[in-house]
Amino acid sequence: MASTVNKLLLVCLAGTSLCEPLVQRAALPVADTLFVNGIIHTLDTGSTTVVDGALAITNGTITCVGTEVACKPAVGSSTKVVDLNGKAVIPGLIDTHIHPIDAGRAMLGCTLRFQQLTQDALRNIIQACLDRQPGETRMLTVTEFDREGFTAINGPGNKAMLDSLNTTRPIAIIATNQHNVFVNSKTLQLLNITRDTPDPPGGRIGRDSNGELTGFLEENASGPARALGGDRGISQIDASIAALAQLRQKGITTILDALQGRHDAWTNLTAQGDLTVRVFTCFGIFGSLDFPSIVAQAQDVKKTLDSGALVANAPGQIWRHVKFFTDGVLPQASESGFLLEPYLVDSGNGTWVPGKNFGIPNSNQSQIMEIITRTLDAGLNIHLHASGDAAVRSVLNAAEAMNRTFRPSEIGIAHAELVAVEDRQRFAKLGIPVIASYQWAQKATYWAGLNEKALGPERMSRVEAHGILNDEGALLSYGSDWPVDPLDPFLALSIGVNRQGDPQNRNSHASFGPQFVGRLDQQPALSREVALRGMTTAAAKYLDSSDSIGSLEVGKFADLVVIDRDYFDEAAVPNEELAKNKVLLTMVGGRAVFADNSTNFLPAEWVAESDRLNSHPVVKSISPGNILSRAVTGRACGSHSGHVH
Repeated sequence: MASTVNKLLLVCLAGTSLCEPLVQRAALPVADTLFVNGIIHTLDTGSTTVVDGALAITNGTITCVGTEVACKPAVGSSTKVVDLNGKAVIPGLIDTHIHPIDAGRAMLGCTLRFQQLTQDALRNIIQACLDRQPGETRMLTVTEFDREGFTAINGPGNKAMLDSLNTTRPIAIIATNQHNVFVNSKTLQLLNITRDTPDPPGGRIGRDSNGELTGFLEENASGPARALGGDRGISQIDASIAALAQLRQKGITTILDALQGRHDAWTNLTAQGDLTVRVFTCFGIFGSLDFPSIVAQAQDVKKTLDSGALVANAPGQIWRHVKFFTDGVLPQASESGFLLEPYLVDSGNGTWVPGKNFGIPNSNQSQIMEIITRTLDAGLNIHLHASGDAAVRSVLNAAEAMNRTFRPSEIGIAHAELVAVEDRQRFAKLGIPVIASYQWAQKATYWAGLNEKALGPERMSRVEAHGILNDEGALLSYGSDWPVDPLDPFLALSIGVNRQGDPQNRNSHASFGPQFVGRLDQQPALSREVALRGMTTAAAKYLDSSDSIGSLEVGKFADLVVIDRDYFDEAAVPNEELAKNKVLLTMVGGRAVFADNSTNFLPAEWVAESDRLNSHPVVKSISPGNILSRAVTGRACGSHSGHVH
């Protein structure tokens, strides 16, 4: 793929016979599009790269990959021949843990944009949102709240901070981790939550040392507040349109929506011809342990909404996964990730000692086994959230007790942020993939300050062990978890390879200040190829779609991305510049769904179609400040705890 990694690759050179195995020997069908003069990184099983290569597409399917001479017979009178001018082509990116509708609503609504805010700054932003909706009485839902950063500046939050706003409306502020909500007194009143209300199973109602309500609702306790907020006045189709604009610009051609109920947004967009990504969806009900109902509803949704077999030139929707949460999140302000040993607490004399909190498990091992069994017996797959080492072990133990090896598509563990050393080999043994968010393996606010102290040095030394898990044979499939973080796949790839952020990229914590620059730890990182395969071939394997997507091979779908800089050319793109890349073209099933209008080699009609999609009134209505790139307050934040996952 690059001259420095040719030991791992078969590099095909124009004018040689090395590419012959890639070329269909039978008569080629007339191509709709023929790319020439490109560097084609196929990511096939042989890691083949075609230099000065060509790729032909007919009816959304790849019909030739090889030299221009080999693919030229596919040219007909209507074929678009596109000279790539030496640009690199990679398979379309696949994101197997993402929340597109939540992200769309965040972009179209009131968002705090991941900022670490003072009380006054928080109130000013929220008051401005309130003032833009005079006469509105429904709940105001605010998103992208960096709870840990806010706590580091202001101390523990309290509902009184929100009660001082000039409004009678209920307010709910959703933390960036999506696992807890900060509400005002009006919301608590409407939910009938008092100081005497018991914590729900799998949840926690925040109280201060005197037992008074703080306004924080953790995990399952946050569900009623979310329900009260409803659709936030933003339809699912509008939220989907907003999200699609970002996905195609970032080169993402297939997604797994990690938690959704029944909706018709994708159906409507398909009918309009404007669905520009292949959508897999996890059906789930946040906080529910009613397994028979969850599985029955998932089956019904599959029956009524699932598009069936994937079609090359017709992106559709697949409903074949169930989502279930086994625990929460790790950082100190929440401490809801389930741990084998308790979180540490400040002893008062400068040392941190084991406390009594092990986190908030949402289920026990027998319940996990039940939901896995019911899901698989129904012909569905299960996507399990597990962040802490005890939660991960509970899933592995439940799976092992079933006395079988699983297909990669059947069970996936999302996050696995903390894995016990003795559990690392069990993923490969059981056939269970890890859905990893590479971008969390950087020095960041969520690993700093109180978060680091509450976990302690031993646990900190094994967080986000992506390289080790890969070395132990685990299948790694990438998931951005957007909008938990900004959508930036090339930054994620860079962090996966380097285990450090990019100071020049504002979506990276390294841009916050020198205290976040440098490597997170000395754990092994991922190679460039393994990292990218997590977004392509490994992700396709997890989605049980390797025969259609994930690599650029004859017979597979023409889902591809043209990038400005060759990701695999280590001489031209050193490790520290991996995040500095740009998508020039995104193609789904042979259709150009995004074309950078600054290019001079792409057909004008492709650019026009891209501009048409991006001129949709919903897309145009998004404030540039709401695109969900990380906003920085401009001050050092080395003591801040940051956001979580």
